[in-house]
Amino acid sequence: FCFKDIGMRPVIQILSYFSTLRNKSTTLLVSTTGDTGPAAVRAVSDTANPRLNILVHYPNGQISEFQRRQMTTIDSKCVKVVKFDGGGDDMDGPIKEIL
Repeated sequence: FCFKDIGMRPVIQILSYFSTLRNKSTTLLVSTTGDTGPAAVRAVSDTANPRLNILVHYPNGQISEFQRRQMTTIDSKCVKVVKFDGGGDDMDGPIKEIL
């Protein structure tokens, strides 16, 4: 675990709790260039809550192979990970437009 894992887990647990309480699905949209994506993927996967999903975007060629594997080898129906061409900040705008 790293410090982001420690901070991410309680937040994800709270989101999972309220998704269940409201009986409503929640999808997290994440763009990452480092440790945040793997931490979020692991935290969502560990909840095993079918109402909590995560879609993670990462810039092709701009994260380490280790970080890519941390995100893409998780066996969970609640986790989707996609790469995109561009820089680390290029997904910020599209994600903000969705919200």
